[in-house]
Amino acid sequence: MVVVAHPGRERDCRAEIRDAGFAAYQPLYKERIAKRGKRVWHERLLLGRYLFARWPDDLSAPRERVDWRAIASLRLVTDLFMHPDEERPILVRDGVVEALRAREDRHGFVVLGSAAERFAIGQQVRAAAGVMAGAVGTYAGHARKGYDAALIEMFGATARVEFAPGFLVAA
Repeated sequence: MVVVAHPGRERDCRAEIRDAGFAAYQPLYKERIAKRGKRVWHERLLLGRYLFARWPDDLSAPRERVDWRAIASLRLVTDLFMHPDEERPILVRDGVVEALRAREDRHGFVVLGSAAERFAIGQQVRAAAGVMAGAVGTYAGHARKGYDAALIEMFGATARVEFAPGFLVAA
């Protein structure tokens, strides 16, 4: 499930989910910033207020019987991604989380490779996750703050869409 944490309390929310008996994953990355005239490494949340929660692997009861509302009722959880017509959370495929974990270094930080190293401008790309998952477009280059840009055709027009690092794959 995708959990939305209370602003500024993301790490505490992750701990609260784990204390409730669920597994939680919050991808982190390191960014080099200027602080008081020096370049230092700063730990950042890859997905901002969003983190992943799931039932633990060693669960004795079937997953259908475990109530996901236990997560929704936690103090630092503000929302869950829900199906629009149903009263249940949207479940994220394990492959999405495993792809993020596969990009972690030995310290547990997601390595953000430069898109310029992976794609050539004009190359066909596909959104692998998110709202635009499955959309095919043309790689348009590097965007602000390490994001990747692609030209996607939608509603009869071509739009420049920015994707978080790692969300584009070769088509």
